[in-house]
Amino acid sequence: MHILVGCVQRAERVTYGVVFRNAAGRTLRQVGRTVEADDPRGVALQAVLRALWAARRYGRTVRIAVDHPEVADWLARRAEVDPRYLTPFLQIRALLHAYRRVEVGLASEEEQRASRRVALRLAGDQTEPVGTSLWATLQPVPGG
Repeated sequence: MHILVGCVQRAERVTYGVVFRNAAGRTLRQVGRTVEADDPRGVALQAVLRALWAARRYGRTVRIAVDHPEVADWLARRAEVDPRYLTPFLQIRALLHAYRRVEVGLASEEEQRASRRVALRLAGDQTEPVGTSLWATLQPVPGG
């Protein structure tokens, strides 16, 4: 299972988009939410936590790709976590024990476009990133 997490910020709100893909790259589900917040790092951690809970039904191997470099470093334990985000970070670390194998890293450009597309659509921005198309729905993909 691949979990792609991206955030977009508009004034006092941050919208996250999460894309669930199987090992073959097929999109299984897309979800997102807008949160009153001023820092996308905390929202990204909350998105990862919610995504990990949802992904448990898809298997026990997971790759998490986050669009925020600092959050990716925290999750990969390459940097010390900002104390303000210690609670969601510890919840994520505890939940990771439910998985057999976990990889965490910075999202590639394509992965960032995919997750941010979901977030932008939820935020009401119909602007299409160059060279990509918007998904028709944020609901789970049939047959996925």
